[in-house]
Amino acid sequence: MNSIPSIISKHKAYFAAGHTRPLESRLNILRKLKQAVRTHEADLIAALYQDLHKSEQEAYSTEIGIVLEEISFVMKRLRK
Repeated sequence: MNSIPSIISKHKAYFAAGHTRPLESRLNILRKLKQAVRTHEADLIAALYQDLHKSEQEAYSTEIGIVLEEISFVMKRLRK
């Protein structure tokens, strides 16, 4: 398993190389993030309950749903 400093170093090098600058790259990253949130929604809800005692409905409406909406908002306007 990679160490956290190693992972961070790789991510910084990827960013510095300019791979995240093209529009399609940014949109692809946002699509992957949105899918990851949806895929791990149950885990996120469980963690929010364990850490903050948020119900499933509260967790979705105050955390998960907002993130998904923000991603959609940015994706629709990123070309501009």
